[in-house]
Amino acid sequence: MGAGGQGGLFGSLLSQAGHDVTLIARGRNLEAIKNNGLKLRSKIFGDFTVQVKATDNPESVGEVYLILFCVKNYDLKIAIEQIKPMIGPETTVLTVQNGVEAPDRIGDIIGSEHVVAGVSRTNSQLVAPGEVNHNGGKSLVFGEFSGEISPRVEKLEKAFRKAGFEASASDKIKSVLWNKLTTLSGLQGVVCLTRSSIGTVRDHEETWELMRRVMLETAKVALAEGVVISEDSIDARLNSIARMPPEIKPSMMADLEAGRRIELETFNGAIVRIGKKHGVDTPLNYAIYSALKPYENGTPTIQTNN
Repeated sequence: MGAGGQGGLFGSLLSQAGHDVTLIARGRNLEAIKNNGLKLRSKIFGDFTVQVKATDNPESVGEVYLILFCVKNYDLKIAIEQIKPMIGPETTVLTVQNGVEAPDRIGDIIGSEHVVAGVSRTNSQLVAPGEVNHNGGKSLVFGEFSGEISPRVEKLEKAFRKAGFEASASDKIKSVLWNKLTTLSGLQGVVCLTRSSIGTVRDHEETWELMRRVMLETAKVALAEGVVISEDSIDARLNSIARMPPEIKPSMMADLEAGRRIELETFNGAIVRIGKKHGVDTPLNYAIYSALKPYENGTPTIQTNN
């Protein structure tokens, strides 16, 4: 569900591995896939085109075994309603959204028994209708919130590994989700706040320290949710980020520059809300959240007195 950068990457690789894949797409992207196939360009997986089924009508697909839920969080509620005709008694919905709230939101509507929570560490963008650039990363971690390594997650692990992913079933998926959000609250938030890149943030000591402090603040909220994230682990992630190509910009920054909607509520907004629920003060996340709020729905129109 959702044939953008992430959905296009998953769909193309699963199709190439021999799975029966149908992409739920729309508009020019749908027409391009129908007419010319789905094109993937990747330094890891190579460049290829797959001829894959695609539609904008989930009801026409019928019940399926697996739904990869790849839409942005701000489209989540509408997309959940659209996938209902594809959900049967044995259907699994694998969530790969950023943040920590999507699995519960989806489970509240379709039943938590259908949901497996996932964390994708891939970087891919839809660069033109029917064309996806994969810039790196092939890790996919998923699991049951119960902590059980169930037969269905074992089956998913085998299928994704066959497709070329570094897939693993986790018995601590809540911790995995919170660890990623802790990193991205600082990375996405500070890069967008400064309208810069990873290299620019890294090269300024004060700005780099701000990113670290945002992550530490987020870790306090995670602790209130029962997830321990150590200062050492945050420093280890910062060291990994520091080794990234300096021109890299995270996904929310790409959306911000393009004037598109941004997932502000998914990152810093979520930390502010969840922190408030637990009585944890989050001034740094709130500062980022409030500064970016005017851009949440795209570049704001400047009002003038005429």
